[in-house]
Amino acid sequence: MHVVIFSHATGSVIHGPNTRWYNLGQELLKNGDAITLVGASWFHKYTTLPKLRWLYKKELVHGLNYVWVRVPSYSNRLFQVINQFVYTLLSSFLALFYFAKLDVDVVIASSPHPFSIFPAWLLARMKGVPLVYEVRDLWPLAIVELSGSSSKHIYFRLLNFTERFAVRNAQMVTSVKPGDYEYFHAKYGVEAKDFYYLPNGLAIDDTIVEENSIEEEKERRPLVVGYLGSMGAYYDLESLIDAAREMQNDDVLFRLVGDGDNLSKLKALAQDLDNVEFPGRVQKSEVFDEIRRFDIAFLGLKDIKANQYGISCNKIFEYMSIGKPIVASYRTNFDPIGESGCGITVVPGESEELVSAIRQLMESAGYRRVLGSRGRDYLLREHDFSKLAVQLRSRLNLLVSGQ
Repeated sequence: MHVVIFSHATGSVIHGPNTRWYNLGQELLKNGDAITLVGASWFHKYTTLPKLRWLYKKELVHGLNYVWVRVPSYSNRLFQVINQFVYTLLSSFLALFYFAKLDVDVVIASSPHPFSIFPAWLLARMKGVPLVYEVRDLWPLAIVELSGSSSKHIYFRLLNFTERFAVRNAQMVTSVKPGDYEYFHAKYGVEAKDFYYLPNGLAIDDTIVEENSIEEEKERRPLVVGYLGSMGAYYDLESLIDAAREMQNDDVLFRLVGDGDNLSKLKALAQDLDNVEFPGRVQKSEVFDEIRRFDIAFLGLKDIKANQYGISCNKIFEYMSIGKPIVASYRTNFDPIGESGCGITVVPGESEELVSAIRQLMESAGYRRVLGSRGRDYLLREHDFSKLAVQLRSRLNLLVSGQ
């Protein structure tokens, strides 16, 4: 089976984050499937950029076929949108000409921005094969709320049109969040048989998991409450700094690791605090070593309507893999931390509740180990990419066979 995935920000262990399809592809390769990923040559989260001399470039990355499409770089929202449109246009030409010579069994358009549906639709129609629309973020719903812009803006109108086009033309809608079925059913009438929940996950290294399952946590002072990841608009790190301000007399250090648009603002908020540190961005190879430094891991999300359908943050799985208890601040109807029992979830914007949760986890290293163990077990059971790929392959086979 040859699966072609149009995913603007597709990554790899070489190029950087958004490695969902790299990890799923590695597992599908073991079954003899062929995987082709069509990605943009420039994305602001890439750690290593692919090098192109022409409009596109083919590259083999650990058995996976990557086709990189030349797009312009960007430093503001306008040029980011241009970047998306150029990717869509050039990918459509590839669909019509480059892929015309290849055997294709199924085509997947993967978000976050939905414009990848157009080249995917062209290729699926030309080859007469099933089309899958995969949703990782609900655009435009999420970005309208985060940006505070009017939903009548022409860009958001175009996103709405594109989402509707995708749902109407795809044989299957799949999402990393279970509650997205409610959204697509209510808005577009998508039936349960045409929706497939395939969560995000982690490529599990059994040796790392085993080492941490027997590792004894040493009680140390100060305890470290840590966050690792993007410091963008979606992540509510202001609440963590508010908690640090209230806990200046507690024996605890708040360590915010990463980079992003809001980093300068966060540093300004914490400039008078000596219990907050910003070590900056770390390499992918350093992520798990950094998380090991945490006693308590933190995740905070802005309180937006899109969260009610579920959340999908890779950092949750990274925290779980190292067996760290998690204190979270968000509101959702599908809470993986609550479901796994690996931490405490509080209402966003309630700094007193957040402080209380942190202090509760600070009281006992044994209690933290119990919560961390629950998270690790949940990760292995529900979010191991090797298991998720088996589920995906079974579903795609049914789709290809017309069932």
